[in-house]
Amino acid sequence: MQNDLCLQCGKLIPNYYVVQTSKPAQRKHQKKSFSISFTPATKKTADFTYEDAAEPKKQTNFKPLAYVVLAVLLLALAGGLGKYYVHLQNKQQYLRNFIVALIGIKSATDRCLKNSAKISSDWKDTGQAIAPRLSENELDHLESVKVAIDEAMDKLAETPEEFTESRQRLTKLYRIYLKLKSLNESSLASQEELSATSAKLEQEFIVAARQLKGTFPEPLQDELTASIGKYRNLRFLVARPDQLLPVLHMFHMMLRC
Repeated sequence: MQNDLCLQCGKLIPNYYVVQTSKPAQRKHQKKSFSISFTPATKKTADFTYEDAAEPKKQTNFKPLAYVVLAVLLLALAGGLGKYYVHLQNKQQYLRNFIVALIGIKSATDRCLKNSAKISSDWKDTGQAIAPRLSENELDHLESVKVAIDEAMDKLAETPEEFTESRQRLTKLYRIYLKLKSLNESSLASQEELSATSAKLEQEFIVAARQLKGTFPEPLQDELTASIGKYRNLRFLVARPDQLLPVLHMFHMMLRC
């Protein structure tokens, strides 16, 4: 019988088996319940950990791009202003060159008219068959003046569109001047022919000067007006058209004296 007894609890062996059979079932149920409650907790912890570990979205920084665009715009603006400034400078320089060329032509024309008047007067007084000639110094002076005028005219080669017509009228004045210069250097058949040719070219110059004055755009007119105080022989170009001929005639009479 002792073999039928449990040495630990003193119960019969069959009862021990009953107890032991029920206990594992109870422990098994408890383990299952523990396992069920453990699984959801593990998932929640995992989900929570993933959200915390997720990297935040990076925001695009547009400031560098804005700086680049601004720099490009500033460079374009500076380039445009630079070109406009250069354009104004070139325009102003053209106006000054135009006035210089005009002054040269007018001064040289007045000189040639004075020379013609002197030659005609000397020829008439001497009554000689051949016209008196200018001295070598006077002829050299005429040539040096022409060189200076040609240099001034060359600077007007590139003419802005608004000054095109004025430039053409100035060229006409220049050609009349060349004819007067040639008259000073040549010998005509008679004193009468010299006087008539000189008077004819003077009249052509007056008409051409009047036409030139009528083509002046405002910037050129302003430059001319500003130069009158320094170059008095240009006053005839600011006179009214009906006053132009008397003014030039008076000036020419002064040269004859």
